[in-house]
Amino acid sequence: MLRPELRQYITRRFGFSFWKDDPSYAIQNHVKFYDGKFKDEFSAATVVRPDMILRASEEMLYGGFTHKRSPWELHVFQNYRDSEDSPDSTAMALRIHHSLGTEIYILTIPQLLQCLHVIPSRRRFLHPESHQGLTE
Repeated sequence: MLRPELRQYITRRFGFSFWKDDPSYAIQNHVKFYDGKFKDEFSAATVVRPDMILRASEEMLYGGFTHKRSPWELHVFQNYRDSEDSPDSTAMALRIHHSLGTEIYILTIPQLLQCLHVIPSRRRFLHPESHQGLTE
C-alpha cells in the first residue's frame, strides 16, 4: 500500500494547506513514458542516451503538476544506454514535489517501486497504460 499522501493532492482553505484525497486516483496518471516537449526525439531514437534524459529532466524540473492530482510522476525511458557497448536497459526519473520530499517520504521510494511490479521482458517493460503489472 502506498503512503496516503501519494494518493492525495494539496488544497488550501482559510490560509492553511491540507491533503485531500484524489477520487480519480490512478497509478497510470503518475507512471508513464516520457511525453514532454522532446517526445518526438525519443520516439525516433533507437537508443536513449544520457544527454537526452538530462534535457528531459531539465524540462520536467520547471514544469507544473496536474491540478488536483498528487504531485509526483515516474517517467520511464526505454532502450537506455549509458555507453555504446552497454546493453539496452530502462531508466526512470522520479519527479516529486517538495511537499512529499521529507526524508520519511524519500524512504517511501523503494516501496513505490515495489508496488509498481514493473516486469521486464527481454528489451521492454510493460507499458503503464496496459494496467498489467501495476498495482495500487
